[in-house]
Amino acid sequence: MFSGVVGDHVLPPVFLEGAFNAERYREVLRNEVTDFVDNLPLQDIATLIYQQDGHPAHRARESIAAVREIFGWRWLGIGSELHEWPPRSPELTIMDFFMWGHI
Repeated sequence: MFSGVVGDHVLPPVFLEGAFNAERYREVLRNEVTDFVDNLPLQDIATLIYQQDGHPAHRARESIAAVREIFGWRWLGIGSELHEWPPRSPELTIMDFFMWGHI
């Protein structure tokens, strides 16, 4: 499953069957995530910072390039210039705090 939260807007869950790899992750980024971001109000886009965890699909060189292409410097994760999200962080993400209970 792939989903996201920006302000009070929720990217509806995308349920993926089969293996989740870097190629499938980039497809979700280019299709689902860019469509979602393109439809956000400007004030939410201005404050958006994309966060990803340390899943191997997120760490692939091509995936990092796709995230940089879409979000520029406004993303957190392994390889981020803004801030590297620790791979085993004890901090809760918005997905841990909100999304799993919501679903």
